[in-house]
Amino acid sequence: MIIRLLLVISSVLLAGCSAAPPVPTNSFYRLDIAAPGKRLAAPLLDGTLSVQVGAAIPLYRDRALLHSDAGAVTTLQRYHYHYWVDTPPHLLQVEFADYLRDAGIADVVVMPEDSVDTVYRLRLDIDHFEHLRGPGGGTVRVGLRVLLTERSSGKLLLQDRLEAEAQVRGDDFPQLALSYQQAVSDIGERIVELLRAVRIQ
Repeated sequence: MIIRLLLVISSVLLAGCSAAPPVPTNSFYRLDIAAPGKRLAAPLLDGTLSVQVGAAIPLYRDRALLHSDAGAVTTLQRYHYHYWVDTPPHLLQVEFADYLRDAGIADVVVMPEDSVDTVYRLRLDIDHFEHLRGPGGGTVRVGLRVLLTERSSGKLLLQDRLEAEAQVRGDDFPQLALSYQQAVSDIGERIVELLRAVRIQ
């Protein structure tokens, strides 16, 4: 009788285990922005420009997509199972270097790891890179601090802060990644406009 009861209990437990939902798989997202619509007639900077992107806080170096909720915008949380293919600073560094190169901002545009002597350095620091969840999908918020210097003299040529938001449609993560691309593209255009206003003495 006891053996039969144990067999029944074991069968119930096994049935419960088999009904458990499958563990979600990890998903990874690229950040690809389109090239600028047109190239400048002549470079704005005479020489080589290095584009370097950092993060104001360590959390923005995390590959997990981040979010905050309405009413608690000062609290950031990670999305489980949803990651960028690389850290946001490196993704933005590659995208902005390509974007500014295609725009014809300087004679040559490189990144620090290229180990090339440069005349100018464009430093971008992330201070916002998250999904603000809300009705209908919420918005994506991207904020960057911008600093352009002349390497040899250390002269400050430009200092500013840029922020862009893009609407998120629904709760689909691929759409969320596209909203990030839209916000980053908007900032890319505005960086070009800032550089156009720089006066090199």
